[in-house]
Amino acid sequence: GQPVVAVEVHDNFRQLTDRSPQELLDRAPAERLDGVEVRVLAPEDHLRLLTLHGLCHGLWRPLWLCDVALVLERISLDPDAFDWELCTSGDPWRSAGVRCGLGLARELLGVDLEAAGVPREWQDPPLPTWLVPATLRSWGTAKHYYHVRGPRELLGEPLALLETARLMWATPMEVTYRREAPWDDTPRLPHQVMDYLTRGFSLLAELPGRVAGRG
Repeated sequence: GQPVVAVEVHDNFRQLTDRSPQELLDRAPAERLDGVEVRVLAPEDHLRLLTLHGLCHGLWRPLWLCDVALVLERISLDPDAFDWELCTSGDPWRSAGVRCGLGLARELLGVDLEAAGVPREWQDPPLPTWLVPATLRSWGTAKHYYHVRGPRELLGEPLALLETARLMWATPMEVTYRREAPWDDTPRLPHQVMDYLTRGFSLLAELPGRVAGRG
């Protein structure tokens, strides 16, 4: 029979909000998939999306960085066909995140950024000192905030509530992305504390009955 392929449907370009949907669609080439014509992001938009998507989830899955490395290796086959000015343009904060994602692909997967034509000014600046250790810790974590159960499921299960409290502590990458903190060596802890309190109060507000103070 035909192979089954899992598809995750999104209704927006959340990591590319500095580019209009029409702009993205105008650049998107048409490809054929099993006889059906589909639109895919332009390579420059696709690489930007891949790097920011992985960072916003704390690169919990190593596969997300492998995707970035694979795209960079394909670009290396014909670097002149890739518009790095387009890929690196846009909101400076998001562009700095993309640079960090490319740097991680170099540091952890050995990708040759020069061969891919990455601009020199994007290769030389050092990465934040916390970035590589934070990525390796994420890869060694068995559970992620994706495993947090719904508020109603936590009632009457104190152990599950404690586990949820632990999982809601954001990694440096997650909190940097979520709070739009600078991609630099300034401490992540203040951002993590504020993020934890904000999300914790939000979770408690969703708990029914006395836990939410609505009983």
